[in-house]
Amino acid sequence: MQKAMNLDSTKAEAGMGFASWCGLLALLAALGICWQLRELLIQLFGAVVIAVALCGLVSKVEQQFCLKRWQALLISLFVIFSLAILLTALLVPPFVEQFSELLTQLPKALSYLAKLSNTFLLRIGQSNDFNISGGVKPLLGFAGNHVALRSGILNWHFTFARRDPLCHAHAKHIKGQGSIA
Repeated sequence: MQKAMNLDSTKAEAGMGFASWCGLLALLAALGICWQLRELLIQLFGAVVIAVALCGLVSKVEQQFCLKRWQALLISLFVIFSLAILLTALLVPPFVEQFSELLTQLPKALSYLAKLSNTFLLRIGQSNDFNISGGVKPLLGFAGNHVALRSGILNWHFTFARRDPLCHAHAKHIKGQGSIA
């Protein structure tokens, strides 16, 4: 009997049988189907999370105000949609303003970058030992002094110290407008 067990164990250790190959093929097919349905599965999972959260909110409203379940559901949905509309109305206009400011500042930045790269290439051609920091500092100064990130509540302004008097005059002008420097 022990010989029979030894023969079976050596047979199993020798390689994969037909059943093992079928199991592996079924597993790969299941993974392929799940991969094809991944977007649907993610949406389904999100719907379950939202339903569980909404169920808890509806239960609290139902108990707090002694309402029927459908009334508590309508009130909860109305409050959620009202908050979503309010947040959208508060957050979208600053982003639109920032994007339009980016579009107006982008051509200036590109022309400055082209001018800076031309002067940098001229410096390389004129001398064998050049200092790269002389070409990067004006670019950083331009980026810091001409790009202001603004949102509704916070007003950020990044400036880099330069020895250019025009740059400092521009930074003082921005400070006078209420930006944090």
